[in-house]
Parts: sequence; C-alpha cells; structure tokens
Amino acid sequence: MTMAHLSSNDDEMTFQVAAQNLPPELLLMVLKQWLGQHRIVIDGSAHPHYTLSYSNPENIDPFATISRTSDAPSFIFQEYFRSRIRSWLTDAKEFSDPTTFYMSHLLMSLKMKDRIGWYYLPNQPWDAICQDPALSLSTKFPVINDHGAQYARMKHLSSLHGLEKIKLDFTAEQYFAMFDVAIPPFHYRDGAVAGDSLYRDEFCHGAGHFLLHTKELELHFGDAYKQANAWYDVQEAAWCETNPAWNYAEARLRPHVCDSGLVIDWILEYAWYGGYLQHIKTTTLTGDVQPWVREKWYDIFKRHAMYLEEHPALYYRIFAVHEPDPIDLETIGIDDEDEDEQDEAWRPQNHYPPACRCEVGCWRLRGGRVEEELEVKSWNEIERFSDEVVGDWMSGVVLGSL
Repeated sequence: MTMAHLSSNDDEMTFQVAAQNLPPELLLMVLKQWLGQHRIVIDGSAHPHYTLSYSNPENIDPFATISRTSDAPSFIFQEYFRSRIRSWLTDAKEFSDPTTFYMSHLLMSLKMKDRIGWYYLPNQPWDAICQDPALSLSTKFPVINDHGAQYARMKHLSSLHGLEKIKLDFTAEQYFAMFDVAIPPFHYRDGAVAGDSLYRDEFCHGAGHFLLHTKELELHFGDAYKQANAWYDVQEAAWCETNPAWNYAEARLRPHVCDSGLVIDWILEYAWYGGYLQHIKTTTLTGDVQPWVREKWYDIFKRHAMYLEEHPALYYRIFAVHEPDPIDLETIGIDDEDEDEQDEAWRPQNHYPPACRCEVGCWRLRGGRVEEELEVKSWNEIERFSDEVVGDWMSGVVLGSL
C-alpha cells in the first residue's frame, strides 16, 4: 500500500475518512504508512544547547492531525505512541550528511549515557565539544531523555538505544574523510598552506569511530557519491596542471574514473585498516558498486564473522582474515617508473584518480542500473543524443571514427 504526499489539509481529511471507514487492522496499516519515513535532526542554532528530534519532514506533527480527528478510535492514540517509539528504537537511521551522523552519536553518548556507551576520540578537535560545561541536549518525542519513560511501553526493547542500524549515503570526499583514506593528495592536510579543498569539516575526519556501537551498517554509493570523484575539488597546483600526454585537462578532471570499483575498494580498505567495521555484525554495500567489489568484501565480511564465532572473546585480531596495505595503495605506479629516477619521476597525478578498467565501465553505473553505451560518429548524432538524455549529456558517449 502506498500513499502519495498530500497537503496538511488533505492529510487530515484522508485520516478522518480512514478512521471512519476502515476496520482496525487496515487502519493500523494506514497509520504506519501515513507516519512515513523518519530522519534524525540535530538543531544546533542555540549552540551549545542542542535539540535532537526524529520525525518525518513531510509530516512534522502527525499527533495534531490525529487529535483533530473526532472519530478516531481510542486505540489509535495508543498505537500512535507505540509506533513512534518502536520506530525510534528499531528502524535503521539514514544519514546523508556527516554532521548529523557524528553529532547525534556524540550528544547521546555524552548526555544519554544510560543508552549508549562512550566513544574513544582524540583530544583534537573533540575536546572543544566534549569539555564544554555549557553543553546540553534536549529531545523531542519519540526520543525521551528519561530512561524509564522511553521504555515504559516496550520493556522488551530496553536493550536498544536506537542507533544500532545505520545507513550512510555520503559523497566520495565525505567517505574519504570519515574513514581516513590517505591516498594522494589526501595523505596530508594542507588547506591553509596550498589552498587545497580537501574535505573541510575537521570533525568528519575519522568519524568512523562513531560506528563503535553499530550492529548493522549499510554503506550506500548512490547519487551523492557519484556526483563527483573525490579529487574533483582539489585545488593544489600539481592537480590542476595540464599535461600534453593526457587527452583531458587536469588530473583531478580525469574522465572515466573507477569510482564504483577501485575507489570504493580503497574506501573499504581504509575502513578496515582503521578498525571501523570489524565489530559490525552485518555490513551491506548498496548503490552503484562493481560486482567484483561486492564479491571481495562480502567474502571478507563472511570470513571475519566466522572467525569471531570461533574466537568469542572481548579482544580479537582485526586483521585475522584480511590485512590492508595502505603503503601499496598510496604509491600505485611507483614501481612502473624508471628505477634510476624513481624519487623524481613518480608523480601521483599520473595514477590518481584511477582510470576504470572494469568489465562494465563505472561511468555506466547510475541509479543502480547499467546505462546503455552509445557510439556516435557525427556532431548531428551528438545533438540528437543531447536532446534525449537527462543529466550529464556526455555520460556513456564513445566517439567513434569519422
């Protein structure tokens, strides 16, 4: 059953009609659908006083609508409260921006200590927040500060804190920062010196620490991830130079980057190297991911899970089944240069971002499907193709011989 988004007046009328005409079991189905998909919101406008809420941005105050429905059966109010609380405690929380992700976890660990454990964070930059004596957190229903009130209606869920299931839908540079990907030029932070545009949010770097209490994780590589490769905004001069040997303008603008293959693989290698994923029971990769990447990492996840079953101890070897080699990832192509001139000849711009050599080109993976690759042989065909396509009009175009 699906319901299109309605105006607030239509919403109220729809619920009134449903309350008057539907049997209880169908009315409860309508209620669940009508409440919709919720998102965590952190309001920091009154810094250092924060507010955490969990609601549907398209249905901000559903209780007001129910209250105005004079014919609503009494059980619907009880089910409304139960449904909202159950949603907060058991639903997967989706994050499309790092700030909401790390601040929700940090604030709950500091101000709702009876729900979620501590995080082991470096002093910088986190002390500025963690040591602020004025820091406070208020919550809005269904997130309840009082532990007893939160679980009063659902004691069987008292072991849950609400952040066990996480879905991340980030850009490439946000994933790089979160998992401390250190391939060139992300192996140093020189924003103030070279005017570089490496991801600016200092709190996002290493924010994978906040997955410590996660049990189910979905890493989504969708439209946000595919909008640009992680090198696109790098402004350091060496990455903006033109090279006569290239058939494109600058290294950072290299076409047909292996963003759904090697780059995702590298993100996962660094996530594993940092120990961010090993404790998570279930990790899934969704979106535009090359099959070989899924096969490789699902095998690693499976073998690691088997290792944990065989070694059920508090401490375990995080590299028991797979040990990443970051030096190898950060020096790709160095062995291909002239041995007598290695130190001077190797230029990372010749090798990063990586060109795609996958069986199906990464540039053809969009929206969870493989786009058709068209070959055009004249400008008339290009013009006709551009009239039909939506989005990047050169995506998937191969220029044939004239």
